[in-house]
Amino acid sequence: MNEAVEQMVSMGELTERIGLSRSTIIVMVKEGDFPRPIKLGARRIGWRVSTVNEWIAEREETEE
Repeated sequence: MNEAVEQMVSMGELTERIGLSRSTIIVMVKEGDFPRPIKLGARRIGWRVSTVNEWIAEREETEE
């Protein structure tokens, strides 16, 4: 089985990428307005790059 591993971003990378603060992202996740992270380890979470890109694309569509 040779499945491609999808690229992930950490909270720090995510805040830089989308320009929102850590606390804003946490609130948005809790309210269902941002994709939930994936637990990568005991103290590590991350987001799939494709999921974040889809979220950005959806927001762009609502602006038009």
